[in-house]
Amino acid sequence: MVSAQITKHCQNGACFSLNIPEMTATNGKGDIYFQVSAPTSNSWVALAQGSHMANSSIFVVYTSSDGKNVTLSPRAGVGHVEPKSSLGPQVSLVAGSGVVNGIMTANIKCSNCDSWSGGTIDFTSSSGTWIWAVRSGPALNSDATDQSLLQHSEEGSFAFNFTQARGGNDVNPFTNPSTTTASGSSSGGSTSAGGGTGPDSTFTANHQRTRSIIIAHGVMASLAFVIFFPLGAIIIRALNFPGLIWLHAALQMFAYVVYVPAVGLGCWIAVHKRYLNEHHPAIGLVLFILLILQPVFGSLHHNAFKKQGGRTIWSHAHLWLGRVIITLGMINGGLGLLLAGNASRGQYIAYGVVAGIIWVAYVVSAVFGEWKREKMVRADPSPQSSKFASVGGESGSREPTSRGEVVER
Repeated sequence: MVSAQITKHCQNGACFSLNIPEMTATNGKGDIYFQVSAPTSNSWVALAQGSHMANSSIFVVYTSSDGKNVTLSPRAGVGHVEPKSSLGPQVSLVAGSGVVNGIMTANIKCSNCDSWSGGTIDFTSSSGTWIWAVRSGPALNSDATDQSLLQHSEEGSFAFNFTQARGGNDVNPFTNPSTTTASGSSSGGSTSAGGGTGPDSTFTANHQRTRSIIIAHGVMASLAFVIFFPLGAIIIRALNFPGLIWLHAALQMFAYVVYVPAVGLGCWIAVHKRYLNEHHPAIGLVLFILLILQPVFGSLHHNAFKKQGGRTIWSHAHLWLGRVIITLGMINGGLGLLLAGNASRGQYIAYGVVAGIIWVAYVVSAVFGEWKREKMVRADPSPQSSKFASVGGESGSREPTSRGEVVER
């Protein structure tokens, strides 16, 4: 008889263990056993199958109403919103579950965890990606499996080593004295045989680095699309002075320089956290490509305007592409916050308010500029007047810049 083995991963006091009985490891289907434990200083702790929250099968654990036992709440991940209770997983709590010495522990048997509505997992393979989360705070003390949950305060992903988790008959391995805990059993996790709950320093460092990269990506992309790109577009319509077009170009180029490293960080995040199928990174890459075209259209527009004295197809391409880029960039910032899943309600509101105010100012400046331009043309419809009813001239001046240039918006 092959003895049971447990693979274990610990992070900041929360521990997750897995056993795949020999029959399941051979056939790919059947029962598995896993353990979820964390200090009761956390409101809840969760382990989930999948690489990210969307389409994952989530198992949330929190203290029961009497505070002496635990409640297991299977849930379906549908995105970066609170997961809803699910009846899909065939799970049950087995012996050894409860609250002891300030640690809540759920020993779980699952009979159909090889597939769920959002995906599948192959227990005959060598490893599989799982995600985890905890919410620090007071105990929930609830028996309801649909208990409302506050957003997680910590989260991450890791790979269970299935090879080192397989073995044993289909019995609870967590109360079996012959069960062994494999050394080095999960990627990035603590695997000490005694089941210690201390954090793994390497995993913590990697998790903190990922969070720092996500924050840097969000800050730089937000500065580009909420501040610098709109500001460059607003001044070309609201101001009028010699060299205005070069200030406009400099601001847009600076915004582009800020956005380029944000794209690089975003690509790393998308690959690392498996977000490649999400809308946010896809839109970000589309914006990056469009931003490459925008200065080309701007240059063609500027040169054609100086020669013809009026707007051309390149003018409209430059103007409307800029409007689409700025609007879509602001929307995508909100999608990024939702995808990150770790922003507070106040941060969502703050981003929405600031982006909304800037977007309204941008739209008002565009409408005002067009109105001013049309007013000047109606006042003096001669070709020369039309030539100087320009972006830089929308403040009312009909004079060209000191260098004899006409600035068109």
